[in-house]
Amino acid sequence: MISEKEKHYLRNLAKVLSELSMTHENVQKRKNWYKINDLENEAKPVFINHYWPLALNEIFPKDSYICENPKAREYEIYLKTRLFYAKELEDDNVMEPVIYSNVAFHMEDYEGLQRRIKRSASDIDDSGAYEMVPVITECDDIKKIALPKISYDEKKTRENYEETYEIFDPILKVIKHPFTMAAKIADEYSWLRGMENTYLDMYDDPDWMKDALERIKKNFISRFTILEELGIWGTLDNSEPLGSAGLRYATGVPDFRTVDDPLQYKVRLSDSWGFTCAEVFNCVSGNMHDEFSFAYDKDVMNLFKYINVGCCEVLDHKVALAKSLSNTRKLSVSEWCDPEYAAKEIGKQYVYSYRAAGTHFVPDQWNKEGAIKEIKSVLEATKAHNCNTEIVLNIGGTLGANPRQKVVEWSQMVRELINQYY
Repeated sequence: MISEKEKHYLRNLAKVLSELSMTHENVQKRKNWYKINDLENEAKPVFINHYWPLALNEIFPKDSYICENPKAREYEIYLKTRLFYAKELEDDNVMEPVIYSNVAFHMEDYEGLQRRIKRSASDIDDSGAYEMVPVITECDDIKKIALPKISYDEKKTRENYEETYEIFDPILKVIKHPFTMAAKIADEYSWLRGMENTYLDMYDDPDWMKDALERIKKNFISRFTILEELGIWGTLDNSEPLGSAGLRYATGVPDFRTVDDPLQYKVRLSDSWGFTCAEVFNCVSGNMHDEFSFAYDKDVMNLFKYINVGCCEVLDHKVALAKSLSNTRKLSVSEWCDPEYAAKEIGKQYVYSYRAAGTHFVPDQWNKEGAIKEIKSVLEATKAHNCNTEIVLNIGGTLGANPRQKVVEWSQMVRELINQYY
């Protein structure tokens, strides 16, 4: 049980978040995101920080938390992270007066088929790179790419909601924990076949590979539609980052303010954002990327209102391919792209969604000069071509020594440069 002391502490954090959500500055940030994502003219660039667990644990080490109860600790992590964005980083993350309750469900992506990975013996905390071990090795193994199996515990979900409601109402609005995922059809193939096999299959047995990709596509469509029917899909919190991209605010996308009963409300796929990428195809030609990825992405992405295309792969010379996905709204520009060429190709058609480099943070003293040069090149290019621009520092790995100092200084630097150019 969560102790009364922990509840009191969490409520105090929640009050601060609620107060921040009502400030003029925060309301303006929300409006700016609508301008960016609605592709309005003269929208000032926005930027956010977004950290995965490894980096987040460096910013908030275990001894920095107060709550000991596991569920209370989840609430504390969420609230502290939001307050860190607002009070210390002062980026364009929007503070919403919401808190999440967990949804009790289990999804087996392919019934009876489990992915396998191999880690280095020196990777003692499972945080490093790993090798994908092929589980589809024979021609007939393709039959293992079956439909997903999803189970949902409605009773437990309601209990979780009521427990969260008891702690935080009326300070924060309780909504179901967001469940969203990208449809990575080509990447999924590489996880089942292994990297080397994936590249060889495109040459040695393209028809067999396309059969597998078609099966994966149907599996994704099934996953999304079942999740929608059960009311598990999506989020009513548009301040939730869209995968590795920016925030979700856009005309026509519902949020918690428009819903009477967030527990029972089912977010429709057709009212929400989708996300697709093919990082495994970073090194293949545009024609092959189109043939083995975009050709299958289309049917899945048509389920959604708007979509983000790309993550870390280099897409600056493949922008024309994104046009085949009719509801593309955000297009990823990774740190390895030519920022000028990408800006020229994207223009006002899509959101120029820039993935800021994380390599600057590897040294004990972060490479501020390199980061300034990087962000300047992006802002100069996007201003010249009138792009609606978001900059996302999406850290999945380590921040190294002095993590808090690094990200605070990075955020200050980006804010100053945006104000300088706009």
